[in-house]
Amino acid sequence: MNHLVIGCGEVGKALMEVLGCAGYDPQKGYMDRDGVSCDMMHVCIPYQAERPDGWSENVVWQSFEQWVLDYKAMFRPSFTVIHSTVPIGTSDLLGAHHSPIRGRHPHLAASIRTFQKYVGGPDAVVICQELQKFGIETIACSSSRDTEAGKLIDLMQFGQSVLLEKTIHDFCTANSLDYDLVYRHFNKSYNTGYRAMGDDRFIRPILDHVDGPIGGHCVVQNMKWLPMKEADQIIHANEKLSRPPEAIANAKLIDAAPDLLQALEIVDSAFESLSEFQTLTSVPPELKAQLSAAWGAASAAISKARGLNMKVMEEKEPA
Repeated sequence: MNHLVIGCGEVGKALMEVLGCAGYDPQKGYMDRDGVSCDMMHVCIPYQAERPDGWSENVVWQSFEQWVLDYKAMFRPSFTVIHSTVPIGTSDLLGAHHSPIRGRHPHLAASIRTFQKYVGGPDAVVICQELQKFGIETIACSSSRDTEAGKLIDLMQFGQSVLLEKTIHDFCTANSLDYDLVYRHFNKSYNTGYRAMGDDRFIRPILDHVDGPIGGHCVVQNMKWLPMKEADQIIHANEKLSRPPEAIANAKLIDAAPDLLQALEIVDSAFESLSEFQTLTSVPPELKAQLSAAWGAASAAISKARGLNMKVMEEKEPA
C-alpha cells in the first residue's frame, strides 16, 4: 500500500519516518517527496477550533472535520486513519479509523516503534496487518470510540497525577518536609516492593517536579473533549496554577476576608455593649472578657491580613 501523512508537525514527521512515506502539509503541500497516490491516508492534524500558533495567514484554517473530508475527496484513500486526539465519535462521523499516538515528545518515532499501537474501526485488522510490516506492534479494536476514549482517559490520568505531585510538593514546602523522601523515595520503595511481589497493578508514577501550570500541548488542551468532572478539574486547577504570583497572593488575601469580618463583628458587638455601660465607673467582668476576645481575634486577623498584604507587595517588585 502507498501511505500519505496529512499534517507535518511532530506527530506527522515521526509517522513519515516510521512508514518511509510522503507527507502533505496543509500550508506547504507535499513534503520530502513528490505527490504520490494514496491507499492509506494518516491524519495528524491537531483537533482544535482556533488557528494554531504560527499558522500562515495565507492559508485558511478550517475545522478538523472539514480538513479530513477535503483530503479524503482529494486523495481518495481506501483507508483513512486518524492519529490525532479527538472527541469520542469523531472517526465514525468521518468514515475513518482511529489509532492514537503514545509516547514522549519529541521522540515520537521511537515511541511509535516501542508502544503497542491501537487501531479502532471496522477494518482495524487489515490496517494492523499493514502497520506491522513497518515494525509497529498493533492491537485491533472493533470500535474507534474505544480508542478515542482510551487516549483521552490516558491523558486525564496523567494530568491528575501531575496535579497530585504539585499538591504534595506544595504541602511539603509549606510544612518544612523532605519532599524527596516523602514523595520520591516512599513511592520508589513502594513500587520496588510490589514489583518484587509480582503485583504491578499497584505501581505508581513518580514524576519530576516542575513549577507552574501543566505545560505541553496534549493534556489540558484535550480535556475539554472528555465529558467527565475529573477532566474539568484539570482545566480549572491549571487555570489557577497559570495565575501570576500577585493574583495568587491576592486570592489568599480574599480568603482571609471572612476572618477579618468575623473579628470586626465581634468588636462591633463588644463596643455596642460597652456603650450601655459608659456611664458606669466599673465594667462588668463578662464585658471585659468579651472585649479581650474581640481584641485578640481582631489582632490575629489584622496580623494575618498585614502579612498577606506584604507578600502581595513583595511579589509585585521586579526580581
